[in-house]
Parts: sequence; structure tokens; C-alpha cells
Amino acid sequence: MTNTSQYHVEHLTTFVLDRKEAMINTEDGIRKLRLLDAKGKVWTQDMLLQVEEKTVSLIDPETKNELENFPLGTIMHCQAVMSSCNYDSILALVCKEPGQGKPDLHLFQCDDIKANLIQADIEGAMMDQKGGKVKRRPEALR
Repeated sequence: MTNTSQYHVEHLTTFVLDRKEAMINTEDGIRKLRLLDAKGKVWTQDMLLQVEEKTVSLIDPETKNELENFPLGTIMHCQAVMSSCNYDSILALVCKEPGQGKPDLHLFQCDDIKANLIQADIEGAMMDQKGGKVKRRPEALR
């Protein structure tokens, strides 16, 4: 049985985590998002975030085409940032593909299902993939 869950999210922005750009962690990304939002420079894109056994995928809700695919092993950090600005339920994913110099920080607004619940699902999938005897995802999916 495969546990696949889908969440409607809005992609807000993607930043490269780079010390030279003063972009070191999620908090720096949220700070920059606030600045862009204040200038009216955030354009959201609706998509489905799909959590599976081995990957997190971004799917176009209309065409059902896969826009991006993150194997769980490439996800370095997953964090929910609640009530920090106009976007009140942000899911932050830090991903680094093999051979990629600097990690990417992806920020998503989560309205239907809050970011902390999606974070629990992704982290459960990551733990399950690392070989935990007790499967954590079914717990997060309830």
C-alpha cells in the first residue's frame, strides 16, 4: 500500500541559500519574502504538493503535469513558519540535489491544510524512508 497525500499550496518564491547574499537560513528567506511582498513583487502559483514514499512532488493542478520532484534524500530541512507575515502558514523546504552547489529554499503558503501538518507528513515520510521500524506517516495522515 502506498501512502500518497496531496495538498493545495501556493508557491511563493525560491531562493538560493548563499552566504554572499545574506541568505543563510529559513528566517532570512522569510525576511526577504516580507520585503518582496511589501513591494508587491510576490506572484503566487497554485500547485499541488504531493508527498509519497520516496519523493515530494509539485504538480500543476490543471494539467496534472509534474513541475518538480524532490527525492526525500535531497530534502535537508522542512519547517512550518506560522503567522510571520501576510502569509500565515508557510512551508519551507530546503533541498539540495547531488552536484548542486548551494541548496534552494522553496516557500509555500498553505491555506487548506496548515503548514505544520504538511511538515509532519513530510518529516514522517523522511523518517520512514530512513528505515524506521515504526511507520510514522500513517499517524501524520489522520
